[in-house]
Amino acid sequence: MYSSNMEHPCPSCTSILDNLNGSSPHITQRMNFAVVAKSPIKRIHEWAKIREWNNLYLLSSEKNTYNVDYFAEAENGDQMPMVNIFVKNESGVFHTYASELLYAPSDEGQDPRPKTQDPRPKTQDPRPK
Repeated sequence: MYSSNMEHPCPSCTSILDNLNGSSPHITQRMNFAVVAKSPIKRIHEWAKIREWNNLYLLSSEKNTYNVDYFAEAENGDQMPMVNIFVKNESGVFHTYASELLYAPSDEGQDPRPKTQDPRPKTQDPRPK
């Protein structure tokens, strides 16, 4: 979304987060929800204020390896769009979903990437707990 070496935040990520800001109160009725960006937290909060993101829990991965560990950073440091979902239960915390199609090989003429990084459909699991 917005790494330290980027002059401006990603327009696509910004658009998605604009929408998620409105959805967040509904999503958080069922789960915790956070947005992670590899930029200083002060810089993230400044952009959030401009965008009026008042419903998003924003975290910085500037000083840790989260983005690398969960495939949101390329080897050259470029930031990649990635949705990760974790589940916590009595047995521990488990990484249960990633939009890994970003890394899938493509057939000629096809784009394997998800058409959206919108996690909302993945948060609405109708199965009883």
